Amino acid sequence: MAHSVIAELTGRRQHALPSETGGVLLGVVDMEARSIHICAALDAPLDSNATPTNFERGIAGLREAIAGIGAETAGQLTYVGEWHSHPAGAPTSASRVDVAQMTELARVFDANGVPGIMAIAGDDGIRIHAASLLAEAPVTIITSAGTLQ
Repeated sequence: MAHSVIAELTGRRQHALPSETGGVLLGVVDMEARSIHICAALDAPLDSNATPTNFERGIAGLREAIAGIGAETAGQLTYVGEWHSHPAGAPTSASRVDVAQMTELARVFDANGVPGIMAIAGDDGIRIHAASLLAEAPVTIITSAGTLQ
């Protein structure tokens, strides 16, 4: 994940507290290298629902925003998953709701042979979760801290 994305997610979380917030992740998928590089994060659509203990991402303008960025980057940046924040004091580990959402992401992304990505921002930084229901070799997630397998 690019350093700028980490700073963006951290700042968006801080600005939204005490409520949760979130959005979508965009990145570069390299099928040959079996890697995903997270390059950008979109903010919560205006129709999102955020409380101190829950975040439900809306859809208003989301398709257009993703398509616009795809067009600007000649198709290089594409939707790779979701991000959201946890409230102050909560860890960045996946909750039961997060696990259910990751299962849904896995079902969508498995059709393309890559895992769905979920980033969770919290007091202890940003944790990247990769979800796949396939038994194939994992895809490498490239982050600013190095490489996750």
